[in-house]
Amino acid sequence: MIWRFIDSGKQDPYLNMAIDEAILLICEENESFTPTLRIYCWEKPTVTIGINQDYREINYKFCEEVNIPIIRRITGGKSIYHENDLTFSIAIKKIALPLGLLQSYKILNSGFIFAFKFLGIDAEWTCEKKFLKKSSFCFATSIKYEIAVGGKKILGAAQRRLKDSVLEQGSVPISLNREVCSKIIKEEIVDIVTVSEISKNVSFSDLKEAVLEGFKKALKIDFKKEDLSLKELKLAEKLKKEKYLNLNWNYKREWKDEGKIYI
Repeated sequence: MIWRFIDSGKQDPYLNMAIDEAILLICEENESFTPTLRIYCWEKPTVTIGINQDYREINYKFCEEVNIPIIRRITGGKSIYHENDLTFSIAIKKIALPLGLLQSYKILNSGFIFAFKFLGIDAEWTCEKKFLKKSSFCFATSIKYEIAVGGKKILGAAQRRLKDSVLEQGSVPISLNREVCSKIIKEEIVDIVTVSEISKNVSFSDLKEAVLEGFKKALKIDFKKEDLSLKELKLAEKLKKEKYLNLNWNYKREWKDEGKIYI
């Protein structure tokens, strides 16, 4: 099977979230949609919060003071501080992934297990009991089939499931400003390990290439590198302008457009 690979590089934080949603919505309406892996990073430090998360769980006043955007994702989970991480999204039709939520995590995240092995990192699946903890921070909480090294998460992911389509968004931290992150989430950072803490010589480019090879091996697929379609770009720009820049969405989880609720 051939998957589409989109290498977005550094993007405006609001556009990053808009692009992922645009891809999902087009996946939902297109019966012949090609499974898509997108890898990207951030033009500036950003906090994303889960679709059901109360923004007051994090130190939003500190974020506003230091000009760190807070953007609500359409996927679940808790807050992620994006600074120097590899962020990814996977959009796929449900018919190509005919399994329940947890098993779909295992399939989609299996590429990262192999990616870390290619880099000499001994990664393992998280389990439901060992890693669960109540926190506002994504990497301090876990569901089954996320990924950890030495008992600490190195990959966090969350999904959005529509009628016929699935979007998974996730993050692998390469390095992390723990002082800033702890101020944002209002607790000590103890449940996360970064790639640079395990292997100082692994760059973003190294990790990206390992992820591609990991997915090829795990899912028995190949990739065709493409750009976003014009339709995806136009929809992403609309979503950025009308939704992701809107404080009613980011802070209150309220959004309507001409009577249509996007989420």
